[in-house]
Amino acid sequence: MRLKAIPQDLLGVVLTFKEQATKFPELQDIIGQSEPLKELLNLVVKVAPTDSTVLLLGESGTGKELVARSIHDRSPRRENRFV
Repeated sequence: MRLKAIPQDLLGVVLTFKEQATKFPELQDIIGQSEPLKELLNLVVKVAPTDSTVLLLGESGTGKELVARSIHDRSPRRENRFV
């Protein structure tokens, strides 16, 4: 931030930033605020850059493919095919 005019008696500047609604702005396909979902998104962010195999389990319609796509899109193999 740059001030146009700096008064001689200015001692400091306080900047306030509004907290983002989500701590995972790069995961825009997955939305929600529950604690289990936040834990899942933390795992996505942690596991994506690794060379680990991930097994996603869950009932039909729970979003397994969204999570898999998010991991793939953030991995070093993101340029390869998503299988």
